[in-house]
Amino acid sequence: FPAAPGWDALSAALTAEVPAIADRDDLLVTIAPGAGQGAPACFLPATAMIEVDGTHLHPVDPATAKPHRMSDRKRYAPTWGALTHECAHSKHTKWLAAVPNDADPGAVDAALLLEEPRIERAQIHRRPDDRHWLRACVKTIVTGGMKLDAPAFAPKMTPRDAAHTAALFLGRTDGGILTRTETAPVARAVEDVLGAEKLGKLRAVWRQAFRTADDDTAAMIELGRQWCDIIGPDPDTTPPHLADPSPTPDASCTQSPS
Repeated sequence: FPAAPGWDALSAALTAEVPAIADRDDLLVTIAPGAGQGAPACFLPATAMIEVDGTHLHPVDPATAKPHRMSDRKRYAPTWGALTHECAHSKHTKWLAAVPNDADPGAVDAALLLEEPRIERAQIHRRPDDRHWLRACVKTIVTGGMKLDAPAFAPKMTPRDAAHTAALFLGRTDGGILTRTETAPVARAVEDVLGAEKLGKLRAVWRQAFRTADDDTAAMIELGRQWCDIIGPDPDTTPPHLADPSPTPDASCTQSPS
């Protein structure tokens, strides 16, 4: 992806800010248009690198960004939220490194979906003020700019689509990022597809993920297996407009599912 002086300087400035957010001092940040490995942002565990797609900074000129100033972050709150989300991965997604080679890919994918609300809940437990930035990211980048109560937000969904949407939005509600009022339209749409009983079972799984230790690989894969069992077989489709900060990752690139 292209680099320019403004982006290089901002990358260095973000690198200086992430130790406090991630509770680790070995991270490097790159922000530029096209960064992010095809996602709005991603964490690369092997190199301790966070990439952020600078496209989402628009219309802010990167040369004018001063992220060391708390007040300046408000100008690009969704991007700061995406960065915060990846910092949360770097701190809390420890279990992924120990996934065995023979693990069921479907269960791992489901566990990674559950990881999205899990890490954000853990992040705001450590740093409550980060909720503001994570909310900005979810309500702008994850939704693709659509309002959660917009009629087009919940198109005709398969059960797998509905479960995916439930994890990303209702999971974040239970995790303290979004409010029940905000996600009520999503909850109704999802329940119409899944039914109250199945949705309740899925909710129990993501709530159990909240109580799972960062490094408990076996537990997360088991929760992923339970998730798949509850949903049952379905075509391999995903909601077209949901783009969580970080497509499905592997151990070398932790991106959030969409």
